Amino acid sequence: MLWEQEAPSSNLGTPTTFTVFAFSIRGLFFARHNGLPYHANGALNVPLRIQAMSEEFGVDLEKVFESIDASDVLVVRFHIVQKRLFVDFRTKPGVGPFAAVVQRAESVEDRFRSIKKMRPEFGFPDKVSALPWPRTISVLVASGVWSRVAERMTSLGGAPAAELCAQVLAELQQEERREIVGAIRGADHYQTMWERQRA
Repeated sequence: MLWEQEAPSSNLGTPTTFTVFAFSIRGLFFARHNGLPYHANGALNVPLRIQAMSEEFGVDLEKVFESIDASDVLVVRFHIVQKRLFVDFRTKPGVGPFAAVVQRAESVEDRFRSIKKMRPEFGFPDKVSALPWPRTISVLVASGVWSRVAERMTSLGGAPAAELCAQVLAELQQEERREIVGAIRGADHYQTMWERQRA
C-alpha cells in the first residue's frame, strides 16, 4: 500500500534513513521519490549543519526536507499521533495551498477520494508522497521540519496559509497530548501503564 517504506532505525541515537515512496495514479505503480534538495544559498555548511541536526534528532533531515520541497501533495504519519498531517502545495488563481490533520486512510483509493473531497478545485494528484515521522511534534518543530512546511505554504499562500499552518500545528499538539493521556489512562487501543491497587 501507499504508506509502506523501509523501516526506520529503532536506535534513536542514529539518524533514521527514510525511503519515501510515491504512488502514481498513472499506471498505478510505486516509485521512489527523487526530489532535489532545496538550499537557497548553496553554502557548503548547509549540508554539514543538516547532518549535525540529523544526528541530534535521530532523523535524516535532508531526506525529509527534500520531500517537503519537491512534493505537490504530502502525507506525514507520526509515531504517537494516530492521525496524519496532510499538506497540499498545489495552487491556482484564487485557490491557495492547504493543510489539515486527517484520519488514517484504509487504502490508496480511500486517500485519493479524501483528497478529491478536500480539494475539489483540483483533479487527482499525480502522486502522493508519504513519509514517517518517528519523533514527537515538539521535535518536528525544534528540528526545523515544521518551519520548512510552513515557509513553503506561506510563500505560496501568504498570510492565510501562515494562519492555517498555526491552526494545524496547534491541532497536532492537541492530538499528541490526547494520545499521551490515553496511553497513561489505558484508552481502548492502549494497555494501562499501571493499575491502582485495590484495598
